[in-house]
Order: sequence, then C-alpha cells, then structure tokens
Amino acid sequence: MGVDWISVKDSLPEKDGDVLVYRDFGSGYGKITIYNYLRSLEGFCYWHNDIDGFVPTTGVTHWMPLPEPPQNVAD
Repeated sequence: MGVDWISVKDSLPEKDGDVLVYRDFGSGYGKITIYNYLRSLEGFCYWHNDIDGFVPTTGVTHWMPLPEPPQNVAD
C-alpha cells in the first residue's frame, strides 16, 4: 500500500527534508520531481533541487514522502 499525495493546502513537509513534489504548469502538463522544502528567515518558502535551483511555491500542488529504497539492490 502506497502513500497518498498530500495537498499543499492541507499540509507542508518538514523543513529541510527531501520529498516527492508535483508541479502543475497548466494545460494538462505537470512534473514530478524530488525537492527540498526550505523556509527563509524572512518567512518566504521555496522548493529546491540541484537541477531546477530555487523554485517558488507557486505551481506546487502536492507532495509526498519519498519511498523507502530497495533492500536488495544486488538482485
């Protein structure tokens, strides 16, 4: 049984933790990416990863915790 997507309207992840994120770009186009949720000292919130850099919260609609990695990677 998997984990359900969580709406950012309902809850936000812990600060400084990687999560799976869905970004909606409109017109039926979206992207699932791993981001780290950051809050600045000024109260601004951002998502960050090494590919996209800092992304404002606009467009991010849902998130979920990362799944556990496989146990037997040698298989």
